[in-house]
Amino acid sequence: MMESTVPSERAPNQHAQALTVVTLPFNSSVRRSPLPPPCDKVPLLHFKRKIATLGTTFKDKNALLTGVGKGSIGVEILKGLLPGGAHVVITTSRYNRATAGHYQSIYQSFGARGSALTLTVVAFNQGSKQDVEALVNYIYATLGLGLDCILPFAAVPENDREIDGLDDKSELAHRIMLVSILGAVKNKKASRHFVSRPMQAILSLSPNHGLFGNVGLSSESKVSLETLFNRWNSESWGEYGPNALDFKVINGAEGEQDLEKLGGIIDLEKVVVITGFAEVSPWGSSRTHWEMEARGEFTIKGSIEMAWLMGHIKHFDGRLKDSSLYVGLVDSKTGGPVDGKDIRSRYKEEVLSYTGVQLIEPKLFCGYDPKKKVFN
Repeated sequence: MMESTVPSERAPNQHAQALTVVTLPFNSSVRRSPLPPPCDKVPLLHFKRKIATLGTTFKDKNALLTGVGKGSIGVEILKGLLPGGAHVVITTSRYNRATAGHYQSIYQSFGARGSALTLTVVAFNQGSKQDVEALVNYIYATLGLGLDCILPFAAVPENDREIDGLDDKSELAHRIMLVSILGAVKNKKASRHFVSRPMQAILSLSPNHGLFGNVGLSSESKVSLETLFNRWNSESWGEYGPNALDFKVINGAEGEQDLEKLGGIIDLEKVVVITGFAEVSPWGSSRTHWEMEARGEFTIKGSIEMAWLMGHIKHFDGRLKDSSLYVGLVDSKTGGPVDGKDIRSRYKEEVLSYTGVQLIEPKLFCGYDPKKKVFN
């Protein structure tokens, strides 16, 4: 019944291929059709139609997406991941205020509860081994994320280049479109002994195996990507994936029921059970406390949380004093809009003045003065 409710214009395109040892034959029976094959015959099509009707979620998923320029396929994928609640790390080869503002507007339009968007704060060249390793280290060491998905879509156009016109730009474009970034992630996971289910890599393939022409080494790059389907089995890196640690928050009776279900399946004597992980410290929550412990300063994200926690900013959805519609953060005193990237510098002095170990100020505690305590 579900298939009949999908409008024809929303019916997903389908181009499925069956993996064999050396070839990927085209399967014409699962192409887009007004009367699609039974869903049990084409599970991928069934899944895509289910997404078109019921939606999907990327909650608690971390994705790395390169090649997210204006008008690109990557930026449309970004607009699909954010509403699903994913944490997406994107890269740019031109980092400036205008670029940051562009992606901030995308997040404001498409971001949903639980989603996050991180833009690398340095220029990134996917053809540079040094840049690739620095990016992966930034994700794992600085952001503290484990990647669930990589979409390496960065590319350099090579229009009007035939075989006699190949040059250094063609070589750079070829290198960028290959997947050295997967090797860097494999090394990072191997060094941390993260051996579990493979991380998902979504590659930008193409039927252009030299058929179009005048595109430099683009077709060679696409053919090279197809070798990964076999190399995943023939080489040693297929076993490396995200951290296999399972983390779940359970409460009260629900927790007791879950533990009873686990009995006989796992050895509860060897399972780490944390009975509480919340914190209210002189530096705010456990997140902001750790930022101060590890770095000695709040990040932009931590500064926003502290400014909100201390009442300097608040979320607003409505009309400002000038009658313009606005959704976002505003200053609690003036009611004026506040740009997220300016919060750290704007409220830094006020936040630091009332965080850390503080002497009790009677005026802030309804007149309570520890110096006037009476001991019986």
